[in-house]
Amino acid sequence: MKSITAKGLLHKYTEGTCTEEERYLFEQWYADFNRAERLQLTETDLEETEQEIFNVLMDKIQQPKRVVLWPRIAAAVLLILSVGGYLFMQHRTTSQTDQSQIDQAIVPGSNKAMLTLSNGKQISLNDAQNGTLTKEGNQLVKKAGNGTVSYESNGASDKSDAITYNMINTPRGGQWSVILPDGTKVMLDATSSIKYPVRFIGKERNVEVTGQAYFEVAHNPKMPFLVKTKNQVVEVLGTHFNVNVYTDEPSSTVTLLEGRVKILKGLKKAILKPGQQALTYNGTNNINVKQVDAENFVAWKTGRFFFNKADIQTVMRQLSRWYDVKVSYRGKMPQQQFNGDIQRNLQATQILDILSNYYDIPFKIEGKKIIVGE
Repeated sequence: MKSITAKGLLHKYTEGTCTEEERYLFEQWYADFNRAERLQLTETDLEETEQEIFNVLMDKIQQPKRVVLWPRIAAAVLLILSVGGYLFMQHRTTSQTDQSQIDQAIVPGSNKAMLTLSNGKQISLNDAQNGTLTKEGNQLVKKAGNGTVSYESNGASDKSDAITYNMINTPRGGQWSVILPDGTKVMLDATSSIKYPVRFIGKERNVEVTGQAYFEVAHNPKMPFLVKTKNQVVEVLGTHFNVNVYTDEPSSTVTLLEGRVKILKGLKKAILKPGQQALTYNGTNNINVKQVDAENFVAWKTGRFFFNKADIQTVMRQLSRWYDVKVSYRGKMPQQQFNGDIQRNLQATQILDILSNYYDIPFKIEGKKIIVGE
């Protein structure tokens, strides 16, 4: 049994010094609080304290994009403290996902990918030794210990006009990074791929992407960089942006962090500025541009899930890809929309505890399958 005062826990949480267990307890308490509304704070109470408390928290936070998930709940905690109340939290030895299922630990994803060479040979990158893997033309293909493949010229000239391609695919529960021959850095999320030439020649640099990828494109105004997906083309000169084109999602997004990109879909086009996102719904050519907090949409590459007004199906699609599990649904699904930021290195059972409390529905694990509802 472990008791923690709200003041102490909230301080550690906002400073980013709490342990994974304490972070999990805080997030689980939030889900309990939100579901049961056990403190019965009025909207007026919250509105009167929220802005002042939020400003205090912002002054304290060392990593503002990572720490505070729900400022309103943090405000509620401090409101309790202001009248002398204390929050006691205990780490339960049983959970709503059933303790007997903890042994069936569904672990989070890791660095896993397959490299397909121009001759069709495949190399399991997570199993390969660090160092030079092979040679493609005049390019040495190297693996680093941090889950990255890179291409370096061996100094020999290559006057061939033939374009040969490599491809990297990540499985469910996998991620990988690649530094392309031009110096462009790409990080792939789970169930994603990138196809690219081992040497960029001609007037354009063309790559093809599926799933989700984050790009830091090497600047070369004489050779624009084009990212082709199933339904659109992203054209850039040098910039940082994220592409999410999962086929099981209802829409595709391109989110720009810095630089400038042009989106082409059918006869439609749009130009993005930093902090903007282009959203296109599957089956249409319309491109909707909106202002967003771009860092939230690349949270995955820093080890976080980010949910913004997400329904249960949206949440579970992300968990399914990252934890390599299948998901099925039973009964009536909840209508609440989930907002928050959860670490991707937690065990699946920990995340399901949070979601179970928030949505007030049970989750059951059967092998590599999660059953939502009763």
